[in-house]
Amino acid sequence: KWTLILAVQQDARQGVPISELIRRHHIDPKTCRRYLEMTEPPRINRSYRRHSADIYKRDIVRWIRQGRTTEWMYRTLKRKGYLRGISTFRPYVARLKKAVPHEININRRIIQKVL
Repeated sequence: KWTLILAVQQDARQGVPISELIRRHHIDPKTCRRYLEMTEPPRINRSYRRHSADIYKRDIVRWIRQGRTTEWMYRTLKRKGYLRGISTFRPYVARLKKAVPHEININRRIIQKVL
């Protein structure tokens, strides 16, 4: 982004009109004016957004260690009041599964077939 800002400023120093800067760099007029006023790179402050399932993280980690399925966890949390959908929940659990060591790493369907 800083390279774009510098390019806009350099073109402006060469006498290119703002309307041409906007066309040339595909930016909004307000953005163009803001870029021309900048003297240092913009600060990017990205804060961590909490996931909707973070309040259930302890339970989810415990269930991962027990070998529970994502579907089972989702249905259980729905009963506890989790409001989001499974498409939001699945990637969260997948990320936790990579970080949490499994104690039981056996597929429940295999166990059911054996019993």
